[in-house]
Amino acid sequence: KPETAWYFAELFKSNFLQKLSWQAGKRADFGLPVNWIKNDIAWNNALAYYQRVRYESTAQSPARQAALTDSIQRISERLYQLRQEISKLYPTVYRYLYQPELPTLSAVKQALGATQTLLSYHWGAPDQLFAFVIRRDTMLAVPLSIAENTADKVVAFFQHCAQNPYRLPD
Repeated sequence: KPETAWYFAELFKSNFLQKLSWQAGKRADFGLPVNWIKNDIAWNNALAYYQRVRYESTAQSPARQAALTDSIQRISERLYQLRQEISKLYPTVYRYLYQPELPTLSAVKQALGATQTLLSYHWGAPDQLFAFVIRRDTMLAVPLSIAENTADKVVAFFQHCAQNPYRLPD
């Protein structure tokens, strides 16, 4: 369903922008203990690394796959426990950081002028790129064809942004 796809694309962007702002050092501590923020960042980076290694390496031994899966599970559990603690002690901060309010599609449509169009792109999987075209009266989700090496370029761009948030590539 295009509306659901758009919602999840926007949620992904919100999470990505939150991560970039934290890595840029422009983060406020939100009253959270500094070690919690450092752990959140470190564990997210470790999780991304192990997931990437598991995804990219198809010719791994079963023992290596099991070790990667175990590492991913342990880090995920640590993140879950940390976020549960934040949600209990700092519920407002938790909602801001991990459950941001996203506009509904109808609210976005209402905010558009009669002649305005919102164009939003979302890269889903290595071979999937979508354009969301939103006007006051319509919404389309258009799959776009992409070149064979586009996925590698997109991954490289996101990795660059995560590591160098002050300097975006040309």
